[in-house]
Amino acid sequence: MFSSPMSVWPDMMSQQPKTRVLLLSPDLAVRSSLARLLEQEPDLEVSERGGSDDPDVVVVTVTDPEQAARLRRQFPNSRILGQVSVFRPELRLNGHIDRVVDSVAPYEVLVKAIRELGSGR
Repeated sequence: MFSSPMSVWPDMMSQQPKTRVLLLSPDLAVRSSLARLLEQEPDLEVSERGGSDDPDVVVVTVTDPEQAARLRRQFPNSRILGQVSVFRPELRLNGHIDRVVDSVAPYEVLVKAIRELGSGR
């Protein structure tokens, strides 16, 4: 007899490694609020800066192209997700960021992008 898909889902989630996410934002309130939300996701783990291993995904508010280049050098083994202001489209074209989302995108869009980048490790 087959078990229902819902009964298998928790077991599948516990067997998969969590995607480690590092949040880099100049705004402490935004960073801590987003961390609290992401910690509720069963497949994501908010990583602390300065750990021995690179995080799987670095989420960063991109403010200038040089910043993205520095991040790429600092986290060569991580995927970088840039949150970019809709008013600064030129920051999207620097080649150091794996994916961008608008800084005003809904939470669901951000989480989907994190998961897609994390699954490509």
